[in-house]
Parts: sequence; structure tokens; C-alpha cells
Amino acid sequence: MALGATFSELTAKEKKELFTDYGVKIKTLNTGKLKSEGLVEGMIITKVNNETIRSVEQLTNKLNQNSGIVWLEIITESGQKLFKGFEI
Repeated sequence: MALGATFSELTAKEKKELFTDYGVKIKTLNTGKLKSEGLVEGMIITKVNNETIRSVEQLTNKLNQNSGIVWLEIITESGQKLFKGFEI
């Protein structure tokens, strides 16, 4: 669990529907930094600090290693791309 969330890999179907070949889905969201920043279950985190995220392990390593400002590129369930910056 990183910042109050658990994550899952995207399925081939999800990647096709979202027109992406990378990203990790927010599976569950508990009290923590991501929830307090307005993220919700089902959102897809595609980049951390402009680095493409391809696995849950890579995402959690990036979130746990960083301190200071972190920038996320996110795809919402409706397919909208958002950028979110916050301090860890």
C-alpha cells in the first residue's frame, strides 16, 4: 500500500478502451495522501514525475522513494487526462 492506496495492473481490455499501453489502476483507496488530493478508485496513474508507469511495483517504488513535490499524470474513468501535483 502506498499513500493509502492499493493498485492493480491494467487488463488488455482496459488498455484498449483507454488507448494506452501503460498505467496502473487505483484498486482501493483508504485514508491517505492520494484520497486527500481528490483521487478516486478506478483512476489510472500513467506517469510519476513524467516517467511512464508500467507496473504496480514500479509505481509503489516511485511513490515511496520520492519526497517533496510529486507530479502524477492520471486518466479518469471517463478517459479524461489530468495532471496532479502534491507534496509527499
